[in-house]
Amino acid sequence: MYYFKPNEKKNKKPLVLVLHGCSQDAETAAQQTGWNKLAKLHDFYVVYPEQKRANNLSRCFNWFFRNNYLKDKGEVASIKEMILYMQAKHNIDSNRVFITGLSAGASMSVSVMACYPELINTGAIVAGGPYHAASNALNALKAMSDPNNNSAKHWGELVKSQNPEYKGKYPKMIIVHGIQDDVVNIENANQLIKQWSYLLNTDSVPSKIDSTYNKHKAIQKQLFYNTDSILSMTYYRIDGIRHSLCIKPGDADEEGGELLPFTKDIGWHSTYQIALDFGLIEEF
Repeated sequence: MYYFKPNEKKNKKPLVLVLHGCSQDAETAAQQTGWNKLAKLHDFYVVYPEQKRANNLSRCFNWFFRNNYLKDKGEVASIKEMILYMQAKHNIDSNRVFITGLSAGASMSVSVMACYPELINTGAIVAGGPYHAASNALNALKAMSDPNNNSAKHWGELVKSQNPEYKGKYPKMIIVHGIQDDVVNIENANQLIKQWSYLLNTDSVPSKIDSTYNKHKAIQKQLFYNTDSILSMTYYRIDGIRHSLCIKPGDADEEGGELLPFTKDIGWHSTYQIALDFGLIEEF
């Protein structure tokens, strides 16, 4: 576990967990995403869980092995302990804990949300897929390229099975996915929407669509409201993007990230957008 610490003050601060993709590490995740810059400007903690090569030679989070994605097992339990450690050692606002990840880090983020819904406020899944989409490495390859087309109830009950007595709220969901993703097929985003629509009491069809979000022709923003008219899911569907994190290098507040493998400059900084959607930044 690596983490960024803002200026120590008495007020409780939000916490964001950022999970890297395969072949990456905590330092790479910090550099490519630009989360530390925003944390310094807007006063919140960032934790970077890092996979060990001993666990996976490609440094992928093992979202597809049962002993790592089931509640209180392996890697999901380790990440839970990181959250509890930060809450014990620092002045963390327990109602404002967020998680995000890229690729394998995204799918592991979904696993943490599924197993510990009481700990997470909102998750942002970049090029990931639904919880329990695979149970071994071979299944994982199939799930990434050609995911099962299951019902919302089927997907949702896989999550509920981890906490059968849980009656609380499930984390809100933000999804970012490239239409041309050739590693994690965009159909994974559709299945993730179905899974979380079941948990959040929303329709799996968006309530509103902005086809050129923020006047950006490549970005379609879909909004999903629950039965109480509360925004519960947001989906950024990006045209012209393969398996990449969208960034906008620069010094302005709304700019950031570095051009590294699995990043692409499209003039839109997804980290800044996610921070806005998490409520970490006030938009003027």
